[in-house]
Amino acid sequence: MKRTGAALLLFAAAVALDCQSVLIGEELRPFRINEAVVTDLQGMREARVRISGRSLYGEEIELFESGRFDDSGPLRCYFYLDDSIRGVSITVSSPDLEPVSFEYDVSFNPYSVALWSAPGLELPPLPGYRPVSAPGQLGPGDILVLDQSSSLQAAGRRASEILDRGIHIVADASLLESSPLSPEQQLDPWRGLLLSLDPLDTAGLRELLETQRRMFAGTKKRYHDLIASADFYGIPVRRSASLVFENARARDIAASLERDYLPGRTMRAPGLRLLAFYLPALVLLAFVRKTGVLLPLLCLLLCLFVVLSFLSPAADQSLLLALNPSQLSSGTVRLLRSRAAEHESAASPGILPVPGVDEQHFVPRDYDPSGWSLLYGVHRSTGREIPLAGFSDAAAVRFNQIPEIERRGEGYALVYVNPLRYWSLHEPD
Repeated sequence: MKRTGAALLLFAAAVALDCQSVLIGEELRPFRINEAVVTDLQGMREARVRISGRSLYGEEIELFESGRFDDSGPLRCYFYLDDSIRGVSITVSSPDLEPVSFEYDVSFNPYSVALWSAPGLELPPLPGYRPVSAPGQLGPGDILVLDQSSSLQAAGRRASEILDRGIHIVADASLLESSPLSPEQQLDPWRGLLLSLDPLDTAGLRELLETQRRMFAGTKKRYHDLIASADFYGIPVRRSASLVFENARARDIAASLERDYLPGRTMRAPGLRLLAFYLPALVLLAFVRKTGVLLPLLCLLLCLFVVLSFLSPAADQSLLLALNPSQLSSGTVRLLRSRAAEHESAASPGILPVPGVDEQHFVPRDYDPSGWSLLYGVHRSTGREIPLAGFSDAAAVRFNQIPEIERRGEGYALVYVNPLRYWSLHEPD
């Protein structure tokens, strides 16, 4: 009887595990924090969820770790991908059960233009374009189509807000009369275009999409390359004055700031501790001749150095450079420097300040916080982790490594190898 009951219990548990499901809201995309929701965890003891990626060379890379938990509700998992990841595996396991895995391929076309139209107008199927079910799924370079029976309120935003996000609007001419744009706004390469069709029908829309395919794809490429082409190998440049850069690339400005304002840790408290260790050690080597006395003294000195290093670790440091994409082509960039501890407004949009970290922020004098923001950041910490919340709203992000995301109680932490460098792109507020 006991054997029968145990067998039934194991069978029920196995059925429960087989019922696991994973929900992914949209296709997996490189250079962003992707989200997956694992459901139907009822009845599992000490459940665990792990996510790993498969690289171009078949290497398995850890992306997410939940740790053991007994919560039966849905579990949200976050993981970062770059363009070297070709597949993702999500594994749900428990000490009493065999693990169940879900496999996903990563095949995202960054130059495919998304289309959304208010009900009533049929979108023509064309190569290079893909329809979406809601305007919230549109991003920079995508197209919002509005006919006479619709209004901008159907998209949940004003025309200027939509264009500021780099989204193009195609609409009936009568709808555009109330939303005039200045010539400067129409020529801004980081804003969407306001295009009219008269009449606005499927045939006219098809012709517009076919003739302007290169222009729409170019906008997508412009935004995508801000992050996909960003690297971390800038060359420090000479400056005409303090924090004034002439004809310098963004990565070279970042490298100059890191060299000048984020020196190596040995320049501060750890360096003083090393000096306090080596000077007495040299004195002992010079004056103590007996090996039986010298070695215990050196061991004692080394133990004191190790204990002091653990009791007083170096302060965590970070540096943040914020730019508007339009400033990348500027001949002269004049920066302002501030510390997050000095002003409440020192935190740049998109990245949340981290408590206990010595943060330095640099922004151009003409920086517009209401526009698109391209951020470069460096983090150095003894804990080698940072809250994930700071990157959750980034439209795109590129790290100098593939960090692992771990569940921390009700929150999540991004775990990395020092130092962590990143480029991230953030939409207008």
